[in-house]
Amino acid sequence: MVGSWRDQVSAQSRSAVINEMCSQLLRLQGGDKERLQQTVMKYEHAVWTKANDKESYMTTLRAKILSFKQRPIANDATPVSPIGVLPTTNNGDMSVPASPQVKLDTSLMEVDIIPFSEQLQQPTQPAQMPQDSSNTTSTALHEQYQQRRVELIKNQYNETHQCCQTQLAQQSQLSASHVQQNTPMAARQLQMTMLQLQHDMARNNLMQHHMSQQNNLIQHHYQQLLALANQEISI
Repeated sequence: MVGSWRDQVSAQSRSAVINEMCSQLLRLQGGDKERLQQTVMKYEHAVWTKANDKESYMTTLRAKILSFKQRPIANDATPVSPIGVLPTTNNGDMSVPASPQVKLDTSLMEVDIIPFSEQLQQPTQPAQMPQDSSNTTSTALHEQYQQRRVELIKNQYNETHQCCQTQLAQQSQLSASHVQQNTPMAARQLQMTMLQLQHDMARNNLMQHHMSQQNNLIQHHYQQLLALANQEISI
């Protein structure tokens, strides 16, 4: 069945790909880890939703990672700590330091996201088919499916974006409370790690929910076409 390939890709595998892309971009020129991770998540989600099969999904992401690995490190790159661990300053502040002089390489992701967004804004053009009753019904059903699919993808994209924004705000609030309360360094690291794990679980649950929604939509459309095909055979 179309779309079943997503069941073969675990949430852990998707997270591993996201972390690898973030690590490569940070290696190239550093910058704000959280902002860059958010951009990578949007890019991966765009590839995930528009890919037709597992091979095209993995090929696109592997090609992107390979292009990162082949690029030289920028001279002004700022070394950063791994994803999920906030850096510490001399006074014990775990908040992310501002780096206005470092330009994030988010354009590498946005180049691929922009065509995807434009695709959502364009109405789906049905293929030219002979206008008998069977083809007319099939075309109408497929147009309805495409419209519902576009709306679902838009909603899922907005949910993912909102999830990222909420998690970033929670991390900032926790970091600020550590500074205000002068929390010991060991306790800071423990609390930040626990929060990161909670965020990972929340993102995984959201991904699973999105996959279930997409599969339900595909199965519903498949059943509609199957019923139409059986009806034509019985005539």
